[in-house]
Amino acid sequence: MPSGEGVLVEPRLPVEIDFTSEPGPTLFTEDRAAASELRRFLSRAKRGTLVFPSAFQGQKKLVARFLAKVALEAMALRLSHCPGYQEFLVNEQQFDNIRRFARVGDNFPEWPFFERRIYPEDQLFQEGHSTEAYQVMHEFDFLYTSKCGLYFVMAIFGIELSINLGGPEIKGYQEWLK
Repeated sequence: MPSGEGVLVEPRLPVEIDFTSEPGPTLFTEDRAAASELRRFLSRAKRGTLVFPSAFQGQKKLVARFLAKVALEAMALRLSHCPGYQEFLVNEQQFDNIRRFARVGDNFPEWPFFERRIYPEDQLFQEGHSTEAYQVMHEFDFLYTSKCGLYFVMAIFGIELSINLGGPEIKGYQEWLK
């Protein structure tokens, strides 16, 4: 898991977070004055908001590999009721490239994906006449276009991420959106 840059909203303090530290994620900053302010804030704050740039800019290949892995797992989930689905997913040649990219990442220098915000991260939704509001943390589906493109589309806290399961291009999805 890569470390990432973010901002603590209340004190407007730029920080980095290390997800691999023990016993859990660690916030830090290289600047001494900011480090002192960070310690003060953490010692008195009961809660706060930490904002990260979308998709860890500069980590596009890691995000693409993550999307590829989630896409393959989501396909396994979607097909799990079909007899022989495991053999299909393991042996189907059209998925060789994305499987290799997800597992090892050495067959393509990059695998482009599409990213956009489709609703605010803290958006509340209601169904029908219900008075119960809920937050959508994640959702996904597959899109099969008229040009035979197969795309995995996932939203995490309102950020839509789409990847082509057939090959390292995203132009077909962008054309479909238009």
